Amino acid sequence: MTHHRLRQESIGDGFTTVRVRQTLAEDPATTYYDIRVVTSLGVVRLSGCVETPVEHAQALALARNIKGVLRVEDFLEIRAIY
Repeated sequence: MTHHRLRQESIGDGFTTVRVRQTLAEDPATTYYDIRVVTSLGVVRLSGCVETPVEHAQALALARNIKGVLRVEDFLEIRAIY
């Protein structure tokens, strides 16, 4: 793999991360949570905590529907946040 191709993939991953973060921030089900997003080669890893299974499912669905996302790795925890 050439340096130029690696750089292009890195830039693409950066844009994907920004789009996923923005989408999570704008959705009423996920906007209040600190969900961490990391993207590598089109694979998005979500981590952090949400309160309900519905919010968990919504976060995963939102990430999966972003253009450029090949797969979503789920490291989200469901637990009550007080």
